[in-house]
This record gives sequence, structure tokens and C-alpha cells, in this order.
Amino acid sequence: MAKKKKTASGGGVLGALTTSAFSDEGAAASSLFSASEASLPPAPPAAPKAKERDDYDAALDRVLAKPAKKRSKAPPPPAPVAEKPAKKRRKEPVEAEPSVEDDAAARTIFVGNLPREATKKQLARFFRPYGAVQSSRKRSVAVAGCAVDTNGDDKLVQSVCARKGLLSDAKRTTNAYVVFEDVEGATNALKANGAVWKIPASIEDGVETPEETFHLRVDKASGDRGAQDHLRTAFVGNCPFDSSEEGLRELFAAHLQESGGHSAVENVRVVRDKEHRCVGVAYVLLRDREVLSTALDLDGASYGESMDPRPLRVQPCGKRTKSSVLPRGATKKVTKKAAFGARRRLEKKARRAEARAKGASPAQAAKPWQGKRAADASKGPAKKKKKSKEGKKTFVGKRKT
Repeated sequence: MAKKKKTASGGGVLGALTTSAFSDEGAAASSLFSASEASLPPAPPAAPKAKERDDYDAALDRVLAKPAKKRSKAPPPPAPVAEKPAKKRRKEPVEAEPSVEDDAAARTIFVGNLPREATKKQLARFFRPYGAVQSSRKRSVAVAGCAVDTNGDDKLVQSVCARKGLLSDAKRTTNAYVVFEDVEGATNALKANGAVWKIPASIEDGVETPEETFHLRVDKASGDRGAQDHLRTAFVGNCPFDSSEEGLRELFAAHLQESGGHSAVENVRVVRDKEHRCVGVAYVLLRDREVLSTALDLDGASYGESMDPRPLRVQPCGKRTKSSVLPRGATKKVTKKAAFGARRRLEKKARRAEARAKGASPAQAAKPWQGKRAADASKGPAKKKKKSKEGKKTFVGKRKT
């Protein structure tokens, strides 16, 4: 009990000390803050907010009450006036002067079926009566071939072989072009079509060569032919590979002895390949259409010069040859349908002529190209045969697995 009293008395003394100490510190702090507040300047008075708001609203009302000023738009620029184009005066037609190439083509002629022994001097001498000759050149010479420095240069091979005389026996003739000094000379030279060029007989190494005759084919170098030439041209097919212009001419002239022989045949053109061999096709231009009807009788005639003879196919040409209707350099595609149509039209005309001669109507004449079923009108149209089912095996039952 005594120990508890000591503690209580000691605690009272400590509490008294602490209260007195804190009281002194609080008084000092309060005096310090009071002195600092007295030294500061007084704060400015706050402006009245309500009055400022009223002034702003009044100013805004004044601005809104004023009418908005309209901006003056600038007038658009005037549209440019389109000037009327001046009327072009019609120029008087001026004739175009012919070019040098066209003039040279008009002064040039093509000479076919010319013997290869003919020289340029002989060619110029032959055509000199028709006009002054400016130049001449030979083409399509069948050469044997030789070795040259440039591999594959065919023109160089032909030139070297022609100068050295290395010729081939594939073709006995050649072609040439003759240029005259004026167009009149070339026009007059067309009269030489069918003229005879003779090679006299000669003896070489004890072998005698008989005299040879060649009928020249003279035509325009531009390729322009008469628009009606195809109506008097015969197409010759299935020709042997060794066929020549002179051989076919002799065949047709012998058949047309009553019509004038060689005078009934104007020219012969054989189509050849690069090796100068006949491809089996030739064209024979005759004097008129009446001679053509007689020449068609040679269809099926056998012909061959050094090879086995073949039966020729002679029929009307139709429009398969070049004509002046087509532009220069253009070609027309040849079809079998055109050949059949041309032949059918000629047969139809011949049948009508025979019917008129006999006094019967052309419709009663039989048509050779119709089949047996179509010719027999009593039987009616041909019926299709039904395919027989004989020989076909049908499977019945189940298949074995």
C-alpha cells in the first residue's frame, strides 16, 4: 500500500510541470503569430462580381442588337465570247504529182518464159522497136548452188552461180524486167505478148542441139490485169512437176487448131516453188470465153514431158487470179467452194442453152450435181437408216464381285 502512494504523488508533480511548460510555449507562439499578422499589408477589397456580370451582359446585348452587315459580292467576270471560226475557203483540187516509184512501175514490163541464154543486150535489142529501153534485169534463174562466205545468203548464191554459169536443169527458162524511158514505150511493148524467141541449133562436144522456140509472156510489172481476164482463164491442176510454160502451150494450141492454135492462147503461167519446180498448178489465158469452153474438153487428158503422164484437171478459173479490182500487194484466198461454184454456174448456163435449143424449159433439165435420192422426186426425201443393235451384248443379272 505504501508503494502505490509514492507513485501517485510523483505523477502529480510531473503533471503540474508539464502544464506549466506548455502554457508558456502557447503564449509565446500566440504572440509570434499576432506580431506577423500585424506586420503584413492589408488585402485589397474584393470587386463585386455581380456588377461585372451585368456589364458583360449589357455589352453582349448591344452587339446582338446591331444588324449584321451584308458583304458586297463582287460581280462575276463576263463570260468569254466564243469567236466564230473563220470559214475555210475551198481549195481548188490540185492533181498530185506521180511519185518516182509509181512512174518507174508504169514504165516497167514483165517478161516471162524467156530462155536463160538470153543476155541483157539481146533483151534491149528485142524491145527497142517499141521504145527507148533504159535498163533490164533477169530474175528467177535456176542455179545449181555453190559455197559462199555468208551462210544462208540465197541472193549471194544466185549472183555467184549466175556469173559462173552454174545453172540447174530444173527450169529451162527465166524471167526478166525491162524498164523504158517513158510510159508510152511500156504500153507499146505489151503488144509483144506471145512473140517468138528462137534459140538456133548448135553443136557442143559433138552433140547437136535442135532449134528451140519460146513464146514470151509480156505483162505489166505492177500486176494490174484486166477485170474480165478471169472469165477467159482456164485453171489446170494435177500438172507434173516438170511441166513448163511452152509444153502446156503446145498442148492447148494443138487442141485449139480450129480456133487458131497459138493465136488462141495469150499466155501460160506455171506456179513454181523455191526450187523452180511446178507445184502442180498452172493458168492458161485464152483469147475469149468461146475458146475457153472448147479448152475445157482437155479435162482428164494425160500430160507429161519427162515424167509419167498425169490426167489434167481443167476447169474454169472463176475469180482466183489477180485482177485490177484488188489493191496492189493484196491477194484473195482461194477456196474449193469458189471453184465448185464457178463450175456449177457454167454448167447451169450450158444446160439452159441446150434446153432452149431443144425447146424445153430450163427447169426440166437434170442437174448433174444432184444425188440419186434427190433426183428421184417420187420417193420423197431420203430416210435415215436406223442403227441396228445386232452384235451388242447386254448384261443381265448381278455382276460378280
